[in-house]
Amino acid sequence: MEQIQSKISSDLTIRIAIANGSFSNPVNVAIDEHDEPYYGMDNRYLINAPFHKFRGTDKAYRFATVDSVKNGERFTLSVMKKDPLDGIDNAMEVDLLLKHAMSLGIAINIVLMDRGYLDVGVMKTVELLNLKYIILAKDNLKVLRFKEMEMKYSTTGFSYLILNDIISSGSESIETKFVHVIYYPHRKKHDFSFYTNADVTEQNVKRLAETYRERWGIENGYLEKKEVKARTHSPDMGVRYFLFFFSVLIYNIWILLNLLRRIAGYKWITLMDFIIAMSRGRWLSIISDHG
Repeated sequence: MEQIQSKISSDLTIRIAIANGSFSNPVNVAIDEHDEPYYGMDNRYLINAPFHKFRGTDKAYRFATVDSVKNGERFTLSVMKKDPLDGIDNAMEVDLLLKHAMSLGIAINIVLMDRGYLDVGVMKTVELLNLKYIILAKDNLKVLRFKEMEMKYSTTGFSYLILNDIISSGSESIETKFVHVIYYPHRKKHDFSFYTNADVTEQNVKRLAETYRERWGIENGYLEKKEVKARTHSPDMGVRYFLFFFSVLIYNIWILLNLLRRIAGYKWITLMDFIIAMSRGRWLSIISDHG
């Protein structure tokens, strides 16, 4: 757990949320990595990230988080820094993040991950924790062949394919299910291919696809943290790590206050209004509709 500890801990916000009735049921969570561009001199903590196409740099420092994707309660449950020499692969990262979230008393339903986490180690790690996963499929030759196969048609208006498959990596392998589903909510085509260890049937396949779409909540969370993160020109990586962890804390306080406002019958306060109220010391207006 030491890898996850930060100079600013947001665990207290989660415990307060739990004490006020949040997380009473198992929740879906998303795991992802977030890269912050770096414009200073190169150092061992940076990663090469030309794929991001940051303006003026190919260097970044990286964090990994696990977030609840439940609307209105999108807390960041665990956060850790990553660097090229930390010796933590995807499977260990997932293990550390999920165990920390679960140690807070949170029951997890399904873990949502993008295709970067599609490997045997990650899948086995999630299964050893007795959890379900949905991981976006990579369009390799096998998956492209699967997607060309004839799909079944549901009388409720969508097409689907469910196949038993084996994912291999070196000498390791794991049995999983490949799922391809096409449906048209609001006349817009949604075409998803993913792997999962959940039970999949015609009755729940579309719901599982919609569950994966909840993963975008973690992306929105990163954008909101960017709004509250202080800018710095310091070359000290400790300062930069601190500012990201601090942005997680402020973000979680905002989500927590909106949870408490909802319990009290008050309307949602936007992130910008929250920041303005804090900067002006108007705490009463943050926790209620007074002031």
